[in-house]
Amino acid sequence: MVIDRAVRALADTFRAHEVLLRVFVILGMREPQMLAAGSQASHEGGRQFRDLLWPYREAYSTTDPEHAIDVVHRIVYATCMHRVLHGPHMESPTPLSWAELTDELSRTATLSLLGVLPISGYRSDTTTNEETS
Repeated sequence: MVIDRAVRALADTFRAHEVLLRVFVILGMREPQMLAAGSQASHEGGRQFRDLLWPYREAYSTTDPEHAIDVVHRIVYATCMHRVLHGPHMESPTPLSWAELTDELSRTATLSLLGVLPISGYRSDTTTNEETS
């Protein structure tokens, strides 16, 4: 599914370049040129994310797919950036690997854009409200 691929591509980029990104972000807090370069790269990544998801916009459960895609990108981007800057235990002592985090981000993005989760392709231990009632 294209949503899953888009989320995984973004999250994998953060994971693969975690140490370098942390340095660049910290430098960007002090150096306006570094901040501008980082912002430009982030905007380009957001454009690529949007371009990947845009052709499927008619399937999304929203009247404003451009806004919905932007919000999903911001959620994935911000979560990954938080992980890069603060590590895996800043907000919770519960272990969550990059792979698990990416799985959850993919599920969140899919649910946000489609309004439902496909039956296959996601963690098998996930239950719906109907199954737990």
